[in-house]
Amino acid sequence: MKLFPEILDHIFNYLINDKKTLHSCILVNMDWCKSAVPILWKQPFMLIDVAKPLDKIINIYSRFLSDDARAMLMIQGLKLPDYLLPTYYNTDVEMNDSGCSSSSYNNNYSAKNRINNSLFYYPCFLRKFKYETFILCLEQWYTEVLEPLQIIDETNVDLKHTQIITQHNYHTSSFTISIPSASNDTVSKISQYRAEEKQKIKTAWCPTLSIEFFKIFLNAGIKLDSLDLQFQQCYSIKNVDHLKVIPKLPKARASLSNLVEFMPKGVDDDTYEQYYSKICRKIKTLKLQDLNTGNLGAISLITSQFSLEHVVISNYSSYMAGNAIHRIFDALESQASYLKSVEIRNSFIQDNHIASKEFCWPELEELRIVNNDQNLVKMPLGVGPFPKLKKIFISQQFIPVDLEQLLKNTLNQDDGNNNKINGANNVYDVNSVNIVNNENKESNDGIGSVNESSLTHINLNIQIHSAELSTILRTIATYCSQNLLHFDSTIDFHSIPLLFNLLKSCPNLESLSIWNPFFNQYTEDDYRMLISYFPKTLKKFVISTTYKDISYGSLKILLKEISIKLDVLDLGSCKKLDHRSVEIIDECAKENLRNMPKKILFNKNNFEFWCHELEDKFLELDTMGVRLCDFNDEGRDESELYFICD
Repeated sequence: MKLFPEILDHIFNYLINDKKTLHSCILVNMDWCKSAVPILWKQPFMLIDVAKPLDKIINIYSRFLSDDARAMLMIQGLKLPDYLLPTYYNTDVEMNDSGCSSSSYNNNYSAKNRINNSLFYYPCFLRKFKYETFILCLEQWYTEVLEPLQIIDETNVDLKHTQIITQHNYHTSSFTISIPSASNDTVSKISQYRAEEKQKIKTAWCPTLSIEFFKIFLNAGIKLDSLDLQFQQCYSIKNVDHLKVIPKLPKARASLSNLVEFMPKGVDDDTYEQYYSKICRKIKTLKLQDLNTGNLGAISLITSQFSLEHVVISNYSSYMAGNAIHRIFDALESQASYLKSVEIRNSFIQDNHIASKEFCWPELEELRIVNNDQNLVKMPLGVGPFPKLKKIFISQQFIPVDLEQLLKNTLNQDDGNNNKINGANNVYDVNSVNIVNNENKESNDGIGSVNESSLTHINLNIQIHSAELSTILRTIATYCSQNLLHFDSTIDFHSIPLLFNLLKSCPNLESLSIWNPFFNQYTEDDYRMLISYFPKTLKKFVISTTYKDISYGSLKILLKEISIKLDVLDLGSCKKLDHRSVEIIDECAKENLRNMPKKILFNKNNFEFWCHELEDKFLELDTMGVRLCDFNDEGRDESELYFICD
């Protein structure tokens, strides 16, 4: 059920004078509200879209500002609306079965010009806090509620060289109208000055207000599970020094001691993170951003944890931090027995002079390296072994030089007698490896059985081809286990034969994505051979291209000769899926309907025009069981969250 705060306000305002009616409404809906309100207000700032901040939420929280805080804001020069004026009148609001301690309901209420009719003490329900969304909502609230009240001194406006404002009187039989007029320069200069002054006031006050609102949550006795202090789109707050105050606030230790997810904002002060390392010891997910200092605070945060499982390092520059990243990776070794995933994103790290190290990460399940235009030249956690590694994602320009050794250590199989199965030095010996595997699997009582790797996802999007990529593909095809389900990689024109061999060694593959970043186009024979090697388990096939799209002839071969039925064929990045392509799809559907993909994704922007004839083709394909969908609409969630409040 979606309830708009504005509608609820009108309902309560209408019923406020009829206590019997109000009481009956509360009795009917109280049980539902008691269950819904704590859930909705558990993480309001985590669920709101940063592009659509809601000032209504801050307006509700503002009711719980202490009178001392309101008085302090007024003394410092901030104008407040009447309903927020301090009165120092205390009322004890009692709610049974609310999930909050009774002390949480001792709040200050005003008897003059404002009435707090809150049925719930909303601050006490907060468990997950996202600073970026919070500050955007706060700015929106300031603009809508506080900004119109602030007085702007316009005496500093330079009007020397502007036209003087004059009065024009227009007389009628009944009254006189006086209309001031001024030059365009004067009006423009005053308007610009007002806008600049308003922005200065907002920038100066929002950090102070954010701390005061955070005190509301701390005074409510909240136990935060997640604290996200990072932001990407909040550009008006350039100074983040006020974030250092949060762990030093009264009651901060009690509220933050149970944090399991923490995303600190990188600031040039190690003591900032060291404060959290003294308070928070139960963190399982840690996301470190903008590490441009010595990072002693980040190291203390890592080493002070008892069960760290997930780590993200992003926006890191080794040049500015003096290669402190090596100390961070060394600190991660203290968490080796707990770590399950590590992600390194948008970081520039050069490690050519450091030898690759073998260090076992027994619990690591996922390793992500997403560096865009930057490069990690060595695997940051060494070359393994990684006995429980399930997913490995690498997206950058070049292959790390020791990735092959990592894959060998992870994929290489043991026959139970400490004998490695590595007889397939040539890529064409894959069948012999599979025969040995099958023989070992059929051995009695499991003696001599193969200890297969748990690797299920491999993603290698390398923007620039190198000889190492072919070696990596050969390694995967040679040592790959039967468990590989998803494979996504750059496959240039010369690597196609290696892809065929990899498909032969992965009979359980469910998803295949190939990306051709070069000028050489896959031939029609390449597509004919490729679909002949598709395992029967394959459900999703993605073609990603940069320069050379799939040709009309290749598309026709792909759809006419495919012998398995895909759930999804993703051609969203191909520019040639236009009116002619739709005709080809329709033609192939009539000839090979049994094996046509259930869903084909395309880019609607590729169509020069949209017409009824095209819609008829889509409808005809849909009746045959083949859906053509715009890939931009896939996975889009149109649902919106509305908060229950009074």
